[in-house]
Amino acid sequence: MFFSVLVILLVYVPIVTLTGVDGKMFRPMAAAVIMALLAALILALTFVPAAAAAVLRPRDVPAREPFVVRLAERAYHPVLRAATRAPLLVAALALASLVLGGWLFTRTGAAFVPQLDEGDLVIQTERAPNISLDSAVREATAMERVLLGAVPEVRAVVARIGSPAVATDIMGIEQADVFVELAPKSQWRDGLDKDALVQELGALLATKAPADVVVFTQPIQMRFNELLGGAVTDVSLSIFGDDLAQLRDLAEQTAEVIAGQPGAVDVRIMAPPDVAVAEVRPRMLAAGSHGMVAADVLRVVQAIRTGVTAGYTYVGPLRLPVRVRLGEPPPASLLARVPVPTADGALIELEHLATVEQRPAASLVNHDDAQRRIVVGFNVRGAALGDVVEALKAELAARVPLPRGTRSVWGGQYESLAEARARLAWVIPAVVVAIFAVLLLAFRRLRPAALIFTHVPFACVGGILALTLRDLPLSLSAAIGFIALSGIAVLNGVVLLSQIDELLAQGHDPRRAAFAAAESRMRPVLMTASVAALGFVPMMLATGTGAEVQRPLATVVVGGLVSSTLLTLVILPALYPFFAGRSRAA
Repeated sequence: MFFSVLVILLVYVPIVTLTGVDGKMFRPMAAAVIMALLAALILALTFVPAAAAAVLRPRDVPAREPFVVRLAERAYHPVLRAATRAPLLVAALALASLVLGGWLFTRTGAAFVPQLDEGDLVIQTERAPNISLDSAVREATAMERVLLGAVPEVRAVVARIGSPAVATDIMGIEQADVFVELAPKSQWRDGLDKDALVQELGALLATKAPADVVVFTQPIQMRFNELLGGAVTDVSLSIFGDDLAQLRDLAEQTAEVIAGQPGAVDVRIMAPPDVAVAEVRPRMLAAGSHGMVAADVLRVVQAIRTGVTAGYTYVGPLRLPVRVRLGEPPPASLLARVPVPTADGALIELEHLATVEQRPAASLVNHDDAQRRIVVGFNVRGAALGDVVEALKAELAARVPLPRGTRSVWGGQYESLAEARARLAWVIPAVVVAIFAVLLLAFRRLRPAALIFTHVPFACVGGILALTLRDLPLSLSAAIGFIALSGIAVLNGVVLLSQIDELLAQGHDPRRAAFAAAESRMRPVLMTASVAALGFVPMMLATGTGAEVQRPLATVVVGGLVSSTLLTLVILPALYPFFAGRSRAA
């Protein structure tokens, strides 16, 4: 018992080593399981034997096995006899299942965490960066009315423009988050799902309330993505360099490639387009001839555009400037014709004192790691996130090579997925070695430990098959399921091999020992597997909020327990005689 519990405890070590978002999600579960197992082990070695001796009496033992156990024995014995009579066929089928599992593993998509259905939507919109506040409010209001009146599934709509008073979100007035509260799915039109609703809303906005950028996401998903990669999309690709024009061109080419990849949606460059600006360069000789210097000319331009401070006033403890400015500053196209007072009291148009030109300029310049950065973001729907990014990596390398001095970095959920993979890539092998060492310590022989360890790949075969049948990607949640499953699978192998060793020590031949051990240990093996599986069935079939995270984990455990139990009760007894002689000599 001690070694079995120790194996299960070691299985949860990789989960405890997770950090970041994945650690926040799954470390509490691993800690709870470890503490529960330790408490159960202490009780099993101390309290339970004492309580059994004090409470149980011989009459408490039933005269015959329960009906369910007898029914399972009747079904199991013919299968066991057939398997022990045809070991080569059993070995061939076992090998074929391993090959099938490996092939399915290579075909299964990868994702960081399953996409949650939060029940509501957020529509992120962007308009021209030089839009006025009145226009932004007017267009957001029009969007609210369109969404609220045209689709019955929409219950309430609220738009948030720009940054709030406490600027947790740094947004310009050209950006708006439109929060859409949806009715419960039971009240939706027949046959309508969320993807179809998003397409319907997108088409509606495109015709009645268009915007430059319209992206659909969910409230928590938006915050989650922003915390992970600094962008509100599922995946972000940051391009670093020094030349803004070059970065913009690379971003546009990259966005075009991403938009053509199946599964990549809501592709956008996370920077507003260039805006026209008026560039004023004082002409030193012309200004000097009128008794002015360059600073005088620029102060006049500032006064024309933003006004001048005439004094200060107080509102309570606040000191506020009083500014004097033109009622309506002239547009940039007419700035050169504005008359400017000179030092001698004359009026002269600005174009005689400075060169005034209109040219496009970046409305937003992001910096990170001492370099300029532009971000291309996109969401993933209808495909596995890891597969989409891996395909894009190859395609971008071929179609959009990065010039010297530029580099790109993938972020968002893919970055977290890559970090979790890298961490588990060395933690899991270390734990596997530790588990194998515990099995060697328990059996003191190499081949019994190796036989028990075959339960891990067979359990994984059932798990990956279950994921494939349910069309679920290989997410971090599923990986946690595989980790938990391997401990239960090894435990069943320990139960069977321990009984076989006892029968061999009593003088039974290996074939008879394997058969008798399988018969006698059928009940505890089935109890261990069925109790664990039944505990995960509600999670596997759950459909409520948050079920998307539970479902892959439970699916892997239930499917893996089926294949692992078949190995323990059918394959291992049939093949054990081939290893018995060498095993005892090992």
